[in-house]
Amino acid sequence: MSGTTTVAAVAGVATFSTLSITKAGSGYVVVATATGLAGAASAGFDITPGVATQLAFTVQPSTSVAGTTITPALQVTAQDALGNTVASFTGDVTVAIVTNPAGGVLSGTAVVAAVAGVAVRR
Repeated sequence: MSGTTTVAAVAGVATFSTLSITKAGSGYVVVATATGLAGAASAGFDITPGVATQLAFTVQPSTSVAGTTITPALQVTAQDALGNTVASFTGDVTVAIVTNPAGGVLSGTAVVAAVAGVAVRR
């Protein structure tokens, strides 16, 4: 959690207007404490990811024998700026060789539609 986590109460009310949570998830609970008072816990709440702004290899390519399928299958995930998976992303993801020291040819399916934010090349 980021932001100001200690605030002076005004007329008995403490307002936390700068708080944020960086990871998407379900069931977050926040607690409040103050010296001399019984604490309180919030109701559970969810944090959803932002919009997709980047791609990340969540399963990296591995050393393989020439001409055989790279295993495990490459996996590319759409993420928001904080690295959360954006499950609403269903766009096409394209892979290509960018550094090619031996002049290899990438064969197989190079364009895959993401499902729930994840594209798996098989």
